Amino acid sequence: VNNPARTGVSRSRPQSVKKKNVVHAPDNRLIGYARVSTEEQNLDMQIDALLRAGVMKDNLHVEKISAVAKRRPKLELALMDARHGDTLVVWKLDRLGRNVVDLHTQVQALEKRGVQFQSLQEKIDTTSAIGKAFFGLLAVFAQFERDMIVERTKHGLDAARARGFVPGAKRQVNLEKARKMLRSKTV
Repeated sequence: VNNPARTGVSRSRPQSVKKKNVVHAPDNRLIGYARVSTEEQNLDMQIDALLRAGVMKDNLHVEKISAVAKRRPKLELALMDARHGDTLVVWKLDRLGRNVVDLHTQVQALEKRGVQFQSLQEKIDTTSAIGKAFFGLLAVFAQFERDMIVERTKHGLDAARARGFVPGAKRQVNLEKARKMLRSKTV
């Protein structure tokens, strides 16, 4: 006879019974993101590739917006939609990031949340050892790019200062006009 004390199994609720009114989303979903830069461009090739890769239509986020746009609402939605165990799938690396630094930052943020990443064209998959190794190399190049930007900026500012340039925003108020207004009391 099954004695819960001896078997360590609780009899309060059979494991096969699920709670009522709870939606159970499938685990390990593929979340697709496709983007083109202009209204004239066509998304069909990317969408077809993502569907062939196993992305369900309900998990596909598409938009027509430039990568340099400050906000990419459908990308933001895809990133929010992806949860632990899911994989974000793009047709090509440049769909996700504007540059190496941005791409690495995005993938690192996904990784911290337990979300994997796949790029179909480059055959990059962070669920594999080689995919993780690639992103390790990408991190090295991202840091190198950051360091080079800082170095170039510093050298450029030093050269500009040597020529008398004062960095920062230009004054919005003309001091001479302000003094004149104060003297004439027209303020």
